[in-house]
Amino acid sequence: MLSPEEGRAKTLYKSKRKKRKNSRTLKSVEKAVRSLGKANNAYTSTYLKRHKKSNRKKKDGWLRDFNYNMHRAARKHAKVVKIPRAFHA
Repeated sequence: MLSPEEGRAKTLYKSKRKKRKNSRTLKSVEKAVRSLGKANNAYTSTYLKRHKKSNRKKKDGWLRDFNYNMHRAARKHAKVVKIPRAFHA
């Protein structure tokens, strides 16, 4: 918009879109790393929840149920992880 007194342009509207922080070539790599991070988070949170539950249920329950809890957490991890097509062999 031009102001009549000064003859300079004034900005009335700025786009809220932010500048991209990574290159297009690394987009798929970043997506894969983010996906693995989410999957690892699901793995650890699932294991810790099951560990606490086993410990509450019986004496040394975390040790007795260790293999089962690790297996269940690994299955949760496998469900969450998604590898982009760029990395498929």
